[in-house]
Amino acid sequence: MVLFKPRPLLLAVSIGCMLLAETSYALEGKVVDGSTGKPLPGVYVIGAWQVIIPMPVEARSGCSKLEVVRTDEQGKFVLSKWSGSILAHLFGDENLNVYYYLRGYRWEKGSEATGEVVVLVPDTRSPMEQLGRIGEPMGKADCGPLDEQKTKALPMYRLMYEEAKSIAASYEERQSLSGMLFMVESLELGENQDRKSVV
Repeated sequence: MVLFKPRPLLLAVSIGCMLLAETSYALEGKVVDGSTGKPLPGVYVIGAWQVIIPMPVEARSGCSKLEVVRTDEQGKFVLSKWSGSILAHLFGDENLNVYYYLRGYRWEKGSEATGEVVVLVPDTRSPMEQLGRIGEPMGKADCGPLDEQKTKALPMYRLMYEEAKSIAASYEERQSLSGMLFMVESLELGENQDRKSVV
């Protein structure tokens, strides 16, 4: 009777092939204007990868990867299908959270994860609600290594802050801008912030 003995090289090649196959796939989506039905170009699509890696004593979790892409002239975009963390991919858990930003618009419905068209509509709500709409994806993009945030998210942060400044009129509304300004300035100056990320 011959027993099968797993060989390390064969195992490594198998895992490598599986990961290569995974990276060849991507999540594709499309964003349209709910008021006109037309594709929306230039929408910032923010992908924040949350991963959980089981460890001998305590699992490590956090945001490990940030992706920021923009829709093309047909409103289409592409995001990675996995976080890039081999440990999370093989032994843990990984989830992609996606947010959308375009000045003056808010998300209404749709998800690339289920193959639905994403619909954004003009945001005509109160100033505080509009400021919340801007602040949420800005906070969610506070993810991953600082240098990634600086190159991928900073241009979007600046646009978000400029839009928020144009909306805020009352004292209470202007007070809500301080957190946004802190994020922009800390990235511009390259200051370290207290972040928990998974490697």
